[in-house]
Amino acid sequence: MLTHSTKYEALAITGLGVFSAIGLGSDEFMRSLRDGYNGIGANTMDHLPMHAAALLPEFDFKDLVKRLALPKIIHKRTLVAANRLPKTAQASVICALQAWHEAGLFEDKTLDRSRIGIILAGQNTSTGYSYETLIGREGNLRYVAPSYGINFLDTNLIGVISEILDIHGLSFSVGGASATGNVATIQSCNIIRQNMADICLVLAPPADISPLEAQAWLNMGAMRGGDLPAEECCRPFDAKHGGFVYGQGAGVIVLESVSSANRRGCHALAHCLGEGFYLDGNRMANPSHEGQVNAMRKALENSGIDAVDVQYVNTHGSSSPLGDKTEADSIKEVFYEANKEVWLNSTKSLIGHCLYAAGLVELIATVLQIKGGFIHPNLNLINPIDTKLSFAGEKAIKMPVNYALNNSYGFGGINSSLVITK
Repeated sequence: MLTHSTKYEALAITGLGVFSAIGLGSDEFMRSLRDGYNGIGANTMDHLPMHAAALLPEFDFKDLVKRLALPKIIHKRTLVAANRLPKTAQASVICALQAWHEAGLFEDKTLDRSRIGIILAGQNTSTGYSYETLIGREGNLRYVAPSYGINFLDTNLIGVISEILDIHGLSFSVGGASATGNVATIQSCNIIRQNMADICLVLAPPADISPLEAQAWLNMGAMRGGDLPAEECCRPFDAKHGGFVYGQGAGVIVLESVSSANRRGCHALAHCLGEGFYLDGNRMANPSHEGQVNAMRKALENSGIDAVDVQYVNTHGSSSPLGDKTEADSIKEVFYEANKEVWLNSTKSLIGHCLYAAGLVELIATVLQIKGGFIHPNLNLINPIDTKLSFAGEKAIKMPVNYALNNSYGFGGINSSLVITK
């Protein structure tokens, strides 16, 4: 039972679903986090120009659906609605089913389906699918499948999952560049607090990118080139950091009011206490010290806690030199005087930068570290750019975490922070 007093209503996270380069499902994902398993390797997608990537493993959708042991009607709906979707969309469906199951929603026969929403963290999530469709037709657009007219839309997943799970509440997609996962969670919090829904399924599909944006990111220096072995390319907060590494990952959480969770007799895995959001007023890709500081301070204020109360920050930590330095300086300003012992790491060091899904996948990593009582390793951190801050190293740190901050920032001056607690 949550007893903490917050400025805003605290909300319960009751289900998780995750699929990344280091694991399918929360149990496997948590083991990989604790073990510091590196999901980054050589890029095997020939149409993409980057050197390193953290890609989803190959999977058989029908087999994964069968392994979930779903109710018969849900199993049938899933195969009808999702069997011909692109692989990245299928990964998202699997995550949604995992989260729904963990939250005990399959068993609840009293749900008001019009009070359940789906908020999709997605923008331009299927440009790779669009590129491959075009190339596969060799320029002859006459033979494009009619289904493409639906499947390329980010919101197609809302329709698919609403059909599978019989959801009829408020639903839409949101964008926030690399902060999209956090932005979708913040929007879901607002929807529930405004009594527009009791439960929200927050869904972040993998970013299925095309060669166009990949090459643009390489050209602008945001993405890492091939100057190091693939497994060493992602180096958040290390002196040899040189840009982000592309990662594929899907994440889903079930977020609901505490009263809804209590009514259903559902145990909360964690709570969202409060959030901070700050826009720089800047259309460019460069980070803002002021924006990051304000987002973190607003999150703390809205949660009713002080910097001294926080044990852990899951940083944005993209492994870009300017981004890492700006975030390190911002964290130091917010925490250093009050809390020199706050621990820092970057989940991107294990799974790469999952782009639009990053904030939600990393939020799931934060919840699992709180649940498991550990701080996962920050890989390839040999020479920290700031020796005054407490970065996790090559091994996990065993410790209880009561309050954690999840930072997520995006191009265009978007800064977001979420406070998560047990």
